[in-house]
Amino acid sequence: AYSGGITAVQAPYSPQIAQFPEHRPFAAFDGDVRTTWIADAELDDPQHYVEATLSAPRDIPYVDVLPDASNPLVVVTHVAVNGRDFAVHPGWNRLAVRLRGATKLHVAITGHRTLGPQAGSVGGIREVRAPGLHPREYLRPPVLAERALAGADLSHTPLGYVFERT
Repeated sequence: AYSGGITAVQAPYSPQIAQFPEHRPFAAFDGDVRTTWIADAELDDPQHYVEATLSAPRDIPYVDVLPDASNPLVVVTHVAVNGRDFAVHPGWNRLAVRLRGATKLHVAITGHRTLGPQAGSVGGIREVRAPGLHPREYLRPPVLAERALAGADLSHTPLGYVFERT
């Protein structure tokens, strides 16, 4: 579940390729520059996008985009925001998108330069920020644990969950 102005975040991804939590689609909107959405290099160019569904239509005068720079072999050179293409450089880029009544924020990698034959990537987006959006992601406890604890008085019982992703 999400809050802070968005209801969903998605990006195309090949099911046979491992996707790590720090590179999932929400990483582009999470406010943490240590995480990065990485586009799936196995997919065709038109599928190198991440998209946030907004909780209500809104005007967005600009977005700030921080392309990923963690792979020295790949440089993102262009992104498109809701279909409008922009040249970008390493570091923060303020893009005057002038969106009116937007219901989605669609950010696509439309250009990249590889600096080696085995780059293995088309790049990624470290952060996308827009005025008035403060996305948060909420995780819920596992369904089986919730059912097992239903009705139990846990007011004096510390309870913690440890999750592992394999």
